[in-house]
Amino acid sequence: MEILLLIVLVVVVIWTILSKPDKTNTYYESPEEKGLNGENDVKKILSYLPKEEYIVLNDVLLPLGNGMTQVDHIVVSLYGIFVIETKNYSGKIYGGKSSVQWKQYIRGKEFTFQNPLIQNQVHVDAVMNKTHQYQNHVIPIVVFTGDAVIKAEVGTSVVHTSDLLSTITQYNDKVFTFQQIDYYARVLDAAIEETDDRKHAHIQTVRDRIIQKDLQSSVGSCPLCQGNLVLRHGKYGPFYGCSNYPKCRYTRNVNSYKQ
Repeated sequence: MEILLLIVLVVVVIWTILSKPDKTNTYYESPEEKGLNGENDVKKILSYLPKEEYIVLNDVLLPLGNGMTQVDHIVVSLYGIFVIETKNYSGKIYGGKSSVQWKQYIRGKEFTFQNPLIQNQVHVDAVMNKTHQYQNHVIPIVVFTGDAVIKAEVGTSVVHTSDLLSTITQYNDKVFTFQQIDYYARVLDAAIEETDDRKHAHIQTVRDRIIQKDLQSSVGSCPLCQGNLVLRHGKYGPFYGCSNYPKCRYTRNVNSYKQ
């Protein structure tokens, strides 16, 4: 009888071990992978913006002091320049505009993270420095992906992906021309041109679009490389620049141009 009980006990132990889920095969999503997945979701959403009015740049590296800062997404449009920070978080999100830390509540636990508005302001400053534009034309947006529930009361500067397109398109007063948005996209583009091969295909798409408009608005030839001279708008007013920028940086004052 004792032998029989021992056999039953051994069988139960073996069955318990064999039926236990193998956690080693459970996929773990690292913070880097989670962040990248969130950025890809936002990238897909932004691709639905009308391409004639909006130029989308993803994963942009811009100079900041003696280093660089990475911006998830920049949308250059007729209606302003949108600087977008993506957060792939779950649970309920609480925070204020001036709070140093925000809070995340998920499965009964509380976590803190850096205020994304403060983080994104650094990106906004980098964009303004690069384009020489003022704050009212550079619009910050923090977008949460996944099943995050936003409890932060900060208006349209913090949104869920479901509201991202409507938040961007609610701006309908034109502040830039087509030539200006092409120029600003080129300026922001040039900052990351040689940093990552993965960006080259997207950069070329934007560049092809700019070149096509350059050809349509050409006013002459560049004396250095024979490229097309096109009208640009800079910090100090309009000027003629080479369509092969940034490879060729020839410029000419508008008033000095003669047909």
